[in-house]
Amino acid sequence: MSTTLGGKHRQHLRSAQSAGAFLDLTRAQIAFALVVGGFLVYAALFIYRTSFVVGEERYFSLFDDAMVSMRYARNLAHGFGLVWNPGGDRVEGYTNPLWVLFMSLIHLLPVAPSKTSLLVQAANAAFLAANLHFVRKIALAAADGSEAAALGAVMLTAFYLPINNWSLQGMEVGVLVLIASVALWWAIECMRRGVLSLRLYILLGVGTLVRPDMAVPFVSIMLFLVAVDSVNRRGHLLWGSLILLCFCAAQTAFRLW
Repeated sequence: MSTTLGGKHRQHLRSAQSAGAFLDLTRAQIAFALVVGGFLVYAALFIYRTSFVVGEERYFSLFDDAMVSMRYARNLAHGFGLVWNPGGDRVEGYTNPLWVLFMSLIHLLPVAPSKTSLLVQAANAAFLAANLHFVRKIALAAADGSEAAALGAVMLTAFYLPINNWSLQGMEVGVLVLIASVALWWAIECMRRGVLSLRLYILLGVGTLVRPDMAVPFVSIMLFLVAVDSVNRRGHLLWGSLILLCFCAAQTAFRLW
């Protein structure tokens, strides 16, 4: 009789613990969703407050460097090539080739010129929102599953003005932040499972096409994995270096062409 009662008590205790864990998880997910929602509201207000009205039409504009990229993108979309002026010399006046290509796709859409910058800003807001998901995963891994630490990391990232300012003004910072966070999460996964992931280095290689100085986090993550992953040390060094070299060579070849 006492054995049966003891078994039932343990079963109820486990059920209560499971319910408590589920409730904590639900609360954490709700809190995360509220922060993401708050960021999106903040981003929308930021974008609106940086717009202006001319002749009863609202225009959206980007930071001056981003507008330089937009001009190259517009000429590319209209068939003039990567030039500052149609028919002009092919001078590389941008530092973000893949971002210029993305902007050129926006110029192909049936959108009024006054609203093309808005689409770039909205895309960056989406990139930053997606980044918060990976910030949370990284923080959970670094803080042994602490939801409080993860929430704090997400909040600090969501409302960090330098990242938001440059991203929401049209620079490629938003997508680079997302690439860096995804790469860091994949690097953590590689460490956990003790495997070599080529997709990590390919993603970082794509980052160098967005902006060449992404080679710095590429090399930093590669050397870190070389130092901590003794089993795959040679693979990280070999494949990481080879993939970085291929992306750099491809971009250099395109420049020469």
